[in-house]
Amino acid sequence: MGDLKKKSTVEAAAEREERGARKSGTVKRISGGGNNKDKIISAKVYPETWARFTEINRAQGMTNNSVINMLISQYVRNNEGLLN
Repeated sequence: MGDLKKKSTVEAAAEREERGARKSGTVKRISGGGNNKDKIISAKVYPETWARFTEINRAQGMTNNSVINMLISQYVRNNEGLLN
């Protein structure tokens, strides 16, 4: 058979990674992202408070993120009247 150029494993891996990145970007653009949760927040909390918060959430079978989302939603519902 003919001479096939053999790629090094590093080159092959880099090429696969590049193809994967292009595909995933395309998929994200096409899908439009049904989940529009794209805001990131940062909070400074005392370590002891965060530990208790986490402990309580685990006892309820919830994640810290889901509880924070619930608290924000509740706050918005309770205070929406201020905007009218």
